[in-house]
Amino acid sequence: MPGRFGKMTIRMLAAAFALWLGSAIALAESAEQSIRKLLMDTFDKPGAPLVVDPVVAANDYAIADWIQDGHGGRALLKRRDGKWSLILCSGDGITSAAALQQAGVPASDAADLAERLQTAESTISPVKRTMLSTFEGTVVMGGNPHEDREHP
Repeated sequence: MPGRFGKMTIRMLAAAFALWLGSAIALAESAEQSIRKLLMDTFDKPGAPLVVDPVVAANDYAIADWIQDGHGGRALLKRRDGKWSLILCSGDGITSAAALQQAGVPASDAADLAERLQTAESTISPVKRTMLSTFEGTVVMGGNPHEDREHP
């Protein structure tokens, strides 16, 4: 019987892990869908469709790459109370962990986000990567990632 109990426990753990993994994937897909919808509702125009891809997230922060009318850039977003808000738009200016920290993203999230972005962008074409760099400077869109931090 001990062998049978061990196999049953392993199967139960495997099933629980599969459920957890499925929930995590669904949550990530939901965040990605919410971010795409926000950007599409805000910037998509007839005659100049917006393409949002890829989208990467780390906890309550995300970066969405976008291309529209031959130009592109990256949007930094923050989730507050379950809703995503646009913090800023930039080009290459928000691709590093240091730049993300400077924009108010906590260090651990900034490092994770920069790494995820680099991985996701390694799969896109050189032409698209070049378009992402055409956004010059940084435009703050209204959300302030510093506003809900506790100050000593």
